[in-house]
Amino acid sequence: MIRVPWGFILSPFFFLTYINDMPTLSNRNTKILFYADDTNIIVNSPNPHNYQIIMEEIICNINKWFKANLLPLNLQKKKKTHWLQFSTRKNFSRDIQIA
Repeated sequence: MIRVPWGFILSPFFFLTYINDMPTLSNRNTKILFYADDTNIIVNSPNPHNYQIIMEEIICNINKWFKANLLPLNLQKKKKTHWLQFSTRKNFSRDIQIA
């Protein structure tokens, strides 16, 4: 593994090159977006049951990708990984556990 000094001018380029293949994990119901060193996953499903299945699948795939690329993924509460659900229906919101 190559270590790049903190603040090195090419650090963002190296990081983006390193994670460039992560969007290949997405499917037609998901989209993976990057902003600086943040990764955002958008999941779209009108069916609450399918939504949970898609969420679990994409998180599992991303976790495998992180492990294969020697990067930590912190899913514990009050840490660095967060999720937020948006809905246009009042009854769509569900208590989904991601582990």
